[in-house]
Amino acid sequence: MESDPLPDGGPPNKEEEKETLEALHKAAIDLHEASWRRLHTGHWESVPLWCREAHGVACLLLGLSYAASGAAAAAAAENPAAAAAAAAADAAADAAAAQEDFVETAEKAFIFAFRYIDLGLIMGGPKIRVYKRLTAAAAAFDVIRERLLLLLQQEEEEEGEEEQEEEEEEEEQQQQQQQQQQRDNTPSVSLEPLVPINRRRSPVEERTSIGFEDFLVNYLQKDKPLLIRGNTRGISEFPCVNLWRDWRRLRKQFGHRLVPIEIGSSYAEEGWTQRLMLFDDFYTEFIEPSSKGGAPMEGPIGYLAQHALLEQLPFLAKEAPIPDLALAWFVT
Repeated sequence: MESDPLPDGGPPNKEEEKETLEALHKAAIDLHEASWRRLHTGHWESVPLWCREAHGVACLLLGLSYAASGAAAAAAAENPAAAAAAAAADAAADAAAAQEDFVETAEKAFIFAFRYIDLGLIMGGPKIRVYKRLTAAAAAFDVIRERLLLLLQQEEEEEGEEEQEEEEEEEEQQQQQQQQQQRDNTPSVSLEPLVPINRRRSPVEERTSIGFEDFLVNYLQKDKPLLIRGNTRGISEFPCVNLWRDWRRLRKQFGHRLVPIEIGSSYAEEGWTQRLMLFDDFYTEFIEPSSKGGAPMEGPIGYLAQHALLEQLPFLAKEAPIPDLALAWFVT
C-alpha cells in the first residue's frame, strides 16, 4: 500500500509542522495523565510494567518537547542578531532586554524538561525500555543548560554582581572550613559508632581494614560474617569520598534534578511521608539548617529515599566504582 504523498509534493510548512507538534504534545499530556493515575491506584510494585513503560514514553516526549522550545530560546539568546531583531519588533524593548527574555524562556522550558525526564526515571524505574533514552536526554539537556548558565553568569557580571558572588563564595568557604573542622573533631565511626548495633546472635568479628584475598578465603568462602569499620584500604581513594563532601559541587551538578525524599525518622512514625523535590530544595530545607551548628534543627528529618539514584544520574556512578570486596562474590 502506497503512502499518502506530501502536501503539494513537498515537506509540511511551518504552520502544519506547528499543528503536528501541538497535537503530539497534547497526546503526550493525555498519556501522562492517564498513566499517572494508574501508577497511583495501588502499590508501585504491583503496577504493570506496560503502564510504567507508557508513563516513561509520555515523560520522554514531554521532556523533548519542552527541551526543543528551550533550545530554540537558548540559541536565540546566544545570537545577538536575533535579540536585535526581537528588539526591533517592539520599540519599547532593546536588544539586552530581548536577550534576557530568551534566557528566561529557555530556563522555564528546561525546568519542565528535566522535571518530566526525572518523573519518567523515578516512577518508571530501570526496567522500562526507554530508561536509557531518558538518561541520554537528561545528559543532552545538561549540555544546553551549561550554555544557559554561562549566559546568566555574563548577565550578572554586566550588572555588577561579581563582587557579591565573591562575598558569597568566601562565606561558603568559611562554612566549609567550619564543617571540616567539625568533621576533624568528630570521633571516627570505627571508635564510636553513631548507630548502636543490636546483636541477637553470637558476636561478629570486626576489622578496620582487610585485603581482598583475606576476605575471600577466610570470610566469604567460609560464610563467616565480618563487620568492616573505619577507613578500609582503598576506600579513601574512591573519588566520591572527597567529591561528595562538597555540597556546592553537588548542588551545581544536579540541584535542578528531582529526587525522592522520605520525611520522618521512621515510616512507622506519625506524619511520615514521601515527596519528590528538587535536590537544591532538599539541601536548603533539610541539609543546610543542620550544617550551621548551634541549636538542633526543628521539624522533621528528611533524607534521600531508597532509590536507583546512580542509574538516574550516571555521572555519579562513575565517581563511586564498585569496591573490590563487593566483587569477591563473583569469584566464589
